[in-house]
Amino acid sequence: MQLRRESNGEILHLDRSRPIHQGGEGRIYALPQHPGLLAKIYDRPTPAQARKLSCMLANPPADPMAARHHISIAWPLDRLFENSRRGAVVGFLMPHLAKLRPIIDFYNPMTRRQFCPLFTYQYAHRTASNLAATVAALHAGSYVIGDVNESNILVSETALVALIDTDSFQVRGPDGTVYRCLVGRPEFTPPELQGKSLSKLDRRSEHDLFGLAVIIFQLLMEGSHPFLGVFRGRGEPPPLEQRIAAGHFPYAVRRQVPFKPNPNAPPFDLLPTDLRDLFVRCFEDGHQHPLARPTAETWHAALNEAERALITCRRNLQHFYGNHLSQCPWCARTNQLAGRDPFPSAQAVRQGAHHRPLKTAPSALPRPAPVVAAPVTRPMSPYRPPIRRSFPRPGKPLFRLAAAIAAVALFLLLWTPVTQFVSHLLARIKAAVTTTEAPATQAKVPSSPPRVPPPRHTPAPATNANLNLPPALAVLLLYAQTNGVTVMINGAFQGAVSSGRPQRIRLAPGDYVVQASKPGFKPWERVVRLAANDQETLTIEMESAGPSVQEQVSRQLELAAQYLRQQQFDEALAACNEGLQYDPGNRTLLEARANITRLKEEHLQAERRRQERQEEERRQRDREAMPPQPPPPEVVQPPVLIRKIVPTYPEVARTMRVTGKVTVVVSISETGEVVSARALSGPPLLYQAALDAAKRWKYRPARRGNQPVAATQTISFDFTL
Repeated sequence: MQLRRESNGEILHLDRSRPIHQGGEGRIYALPQHPGLLAKIYDRPTPAQARKLSCMLANPPADPMAARHHISIAWPLDRLFENSRRGAVVGFLMPHLAKLRPIIDFYNPMTRRQFCPLFTYQYAHRTASNLAATVAALHAGSYVIGDVNESNILVSETALVALIDTDSFQVRGPDGTVYRCLVGRPEFTPPELQGKSLSKLDRRSEHDLFGLAVIIFQLLMEGSHPFLGVFRGRGEPPPLEQRIAAGHFPYAVRRQVPFKPNPNAPPFDLLPTDLRDLFVRCFEDGHQHPLARPTAETWHAALNEAERALITCRRNLQHFYGNHLSQCPWCARTNQLAGRDPFPSAQAVRQGAHHRPLKTAPSALPRPAPVVAAPVTRPMSPYRPPIRRSFPRPGKPLFRLAAAIAAVALFLLLWTPVTQFVSHLLARIKAAVTTTEAPATQAKVPSSPPRVPPPRHTPAPATNANLNLPPALAVLLLYAQTNGVTVMINGAFQGAVSSGRPQRIRLAPGDYVVQASKPGFKPWERVVRLAANDQETLTIEMESAGPSVQEQVSRQLELAAQYLRQQQFDEALAACNEGLQYDPGNRTLLEARANITRLKEEHLQAERRRQERQEEERRQRDREAMPPQPPPPEVVQPPVLIRKIVPTYPEVARTMRVTGKVTVVVSISETGEVVSARALSGPPLLYQAALDAAKRWKYRPARRGNQPVAATQTISFDFTL
């Protein structure tokens, strides 16, 4: 296949039968004549794609790593045309990024051990920081990525980042036309776009910020998705996209969600406080207010600060962790993973031991001293990749661990039904013994004992109708989905029920009102009927009562502060007004609104002054750029009138009663004679009389120094009757 470059007309030859990659829109081919370039050929090229490429080529974004001779944005370099009469655009050229791997190979522990085992937690911070800087450069150029996912991000062994598939970005043309991004992965799509047709939506930068935060979370949390957790509700757990749409962030701090954090992920406090707050802002606050999500510049600054706070472990120099922790979390995680080190030492990599777990768990490690990691420059220093070899499969220890986990899971699954069955069986046996054996102290029983209804489905024998037997009891099992639930039965306090620890209560047969309460939740109430020797189970499901007025006010104040830091004064005022809807007389909100209004006015005034200053600077530059003015001419003495002639009033004008002022311009020669005259204004009937009089005037000529010169002068004649 022959193609023609738009820039220089060069003919390129492609072998269509040997693509190196195939995507949803086209195929990518290598160019033997240009090893540093790749060609992407569309399967179904359209005129819109050609126009979009033209806009991208005319306005490329600034590459933040250009000074280091690294391409972090694989932007189109040239359009490719068919080498035929039709000459339609069929694809484009882009840079060939060699020695880079998908970012999932670095945050997934399994692939990281296989391909880059010496990639440390410090490298993960640097990768996240470089990714944030690249996204910030695109947003500064008014571009939106749209389809943020792990397959479009490549990483080098020195933590440098490159974004590919740039022709799918959302691009706005100079005429206002928006070339949308038509695709997206649900696990990286923000909640406000879940379930919507992406081909009909204009993306915004805050939509990219959700996917960016997901990638950063996976880099720092061993590949765990931020919305992955253990479902605590009933039925099957919802898929990941439904959790994102509902805002069920397991690490939320201001709302109740039916998920616990993923137990296979590192603990959330592995991250410093600043990073944890940014994730909460993005996934919890940003669920209702997308503008509250941290910008790429904010992520870049926070990640750089977190990287500077990393320290090294005494036991393994490949272990980096924050100085806010008292001991190395990676050594503890190695014990949890049966000796599989997430960041193996260089010696273990050389020996190939990082591919197999240790046979014995390492002993407890002493608390490491806070040794600050040596500063590194961007990009990270490259490491020597290990020699690839084949490794044996895990043996019996791993199989035994899996079997033990399966046995524990089966035991927990069968525990509740087995205990219920045994309790019910014991109650039946006790009832049978009580019914057939008369008590030895029957004579001491009162003559009129209370009547007890017979057990359910078991009629009392006729021979014991007159016996005074003790009443048979029933069992009530109470389960709660949350901790600290206070239970009352028929108005009597019964204690607190916690999640995972049921409360067993023995009661006489009858009807009971069971009430449960907990601060921040709606009251719960059920009516239950208990029969003798029976067991009933109640599950207390508390429904959140929603945030209080004070919590709503605090939330709106936080949002207003966030908007104010971004100088978004209108949004900050809207947050204050929304808070006043919950508490109209709140003084803090009223003062905040007044301060924001004042700051907005000051900002507008400062902006006007800045614009005036820029305008004055522009004028000054224009004045400095102007050519020098010629020197002023010498002073010319005007002509002096010597003889003045009064015009004769025309008879026709006198008869018609025409009056007015006639203005005449005369040219005066070097001798003082009027050589020409021209009427400028006045009644036309009076022109000729004025011109005849003006031509007869006599002047002393004008002079420049001592030299007489020609001049012009304006004369006015008033014609009145």
